[in-house]
Amino acid sequence: MWARSAHLSQVALACRKKRATWPQALQIWAQMAESPDAAALGALISTCAEGWAWPVTLELLEVARGLPRSYLDDRPLADTVMYNDTMSASMKSQQWQLVLTLFSQQRSAPPLSGRGPNVGSYAIALKACEQGRGWSLGVQLLEDMRLGREAQRGDLQYLHQPLWAGSALARGAGNLSSAT
Repeated sequence: MWARSAHLSQVALACRKKRATWPQALQIWAQMAESPDAAALGALISTCAEGWAWPVTLELLEVARGLPRSYLDDRPLADTVMYNDTMSASMKSQQWQLVLTLFSQQRSAPPLSGRGPNVGSYAIALKACEQGRGWSLGVQLLEDMRLGREAQRGDLQYLHQPLWAGSALARGAGNLSSAT
């Protein structure tokens, strides 16, 4: 299994550099007799995300959610990076509602599942709030981060500049705070 999964990982990562070649990586996966490991499936999701193939990344995430990590660990194979890549691909195609659904799944993941949101997850979810004009949800996510409910203390500063500076959501959040 390892040799085939390693080969799939290599091909998927090579295809990632050229957006139009993600179907080649899917063909190799289809020819595999066994399920890929986490690295191979993660590389495949990342490759499809780079190719703007959000429906495919969503299907692959569903596959990863149905596979156990190992014989000894029955937690789903899907992890934070797989979720983030799927959300990123969805955002590229302006599927902001899907992004928020996936983010909600991440937030409801049990502790130590490996699927919980990180700063990248929050950044994508906040961008979805901006795209969908969900100001109140965006402000709530920032508040959750500020209070340290699900992110490290430094994450809010990291998010603040690149995502909010000059954006419509920043102006909307400013209007909300000045209205109170």
